[in-house]
Amino acid sequence: MSYDRIMFGRTVSLIFAAALPVLATSFAIAQSGPSSKPGVGAIPYSIAGQGFGVTFRTFAPFATGMHVAGSFNGWNSTNKPLFNEGNGYWSVDVPGIFPGVQYKFVVTKSGGQTLWKNDPRARRLTNSVGNSIVYNPSSYVWTTQNYTTPNFNETVIYELHIGAFNVAAGDTPPSTFDECRARLDDLKDLGINAIELMPVCEFAGDISWGYNPAYPFSVESSYGTPDDLKEFVDAAHARGIAVFHDLVYSHWGPSDLDMWQFDGWSVNNLGGIFFFNDARAVTPWGDTRPDFGRGRCVRISVTTRSYGSKSSAWTAIAGMEQSTSARLINRAPTFLRVGR
Repeated sequence: MSYDRIMFGRTVSLIFAAALPVLATSFAIAQSGPSSKPGVGAIPYSIAGQGFGVTFRTFAPFATGMHVAGSFNGWNSTNKPLFNEGNGYWSVDVPGIFPGVQYKFVVTKSGGQTLWKNDPRARRLTNSVGNSIVYNPSSYVWTTQNYTTPNFNETVIYELHIGAFNVAAGDTPPSTFDECRARLDDLKDLGINAIELMPVCEFAGDISWGYNPAYPFSVESSYGTPDDLKEFVDAAHARGIAVFHDLVYSHWGPSDLDMWQFDGWSVNNLGGIFFFNDARAVTPWGDTRPDFGRGRCVRISVTTRSYGSKSSAWTAIAGMEQSTSARLINRAPTFLRVGR
């Protein structure tokens, strides 16, 4: 396998908190407008004097209405409307719910039809055709202190596929983050000081090389939770081993892709707001090339997650539209070591 590789070191934590029952809060007040809280996706909040809950925000400029439904409201498609912010975004604060609840957006298209869609910014899903899950981005407690990334000219990389690396005899793939973590000492004894994970974003099905990402912010559910991935990285750092991530930006999907025509709009029956809608959409892996010229699409991908790792590898840069790849490269240094 041959591909261009560019390293960068942006770090965004992706954590999953165990599901907790929905509780009532005395701070539940009828909302009459968009949320004033920051963030995109499903963002838990706990604010003195305002109680706790989750802010839901999504980008759907061509939708005529938006609701959120989930395990917290009996999957009612009409009683939790999001409010139009006037800039393509829709948002609402839902008080009294915890990380761990499942949800989907219910998008009203022009013409009145509704679409049930997973969150493009979902950080965890039940599976690629299941539901989005609210997670707590600060629940994981790092245990490794004073970790230092190896010098670039001294880095010895082992490329690792989570799903194939440690399948027990008589078991069926895929192996998990926890099962791979159990063999980190073997890798250290091998003499490597860096692991490059083949893509671990949520993909269609349970078995794949990972180069068909359906949800670029979410961890592959068959491998474990985002906390499991962070624990893998934490344990690697404890052994002086860096962790890089392969990221796929030349195409997404093409299957199990709820971002496709997310708000009902498209041109030429192509992907809609997050994709090219002309000849530039065509790739060897499907007509699903993201349009990084759209600011919201860039934010969906470039502000990616390293799960505590120190850098990432970009895959199939040559398969990206030229001005797109240049724009992304200009946003990310070729190699940068940073803290969490």
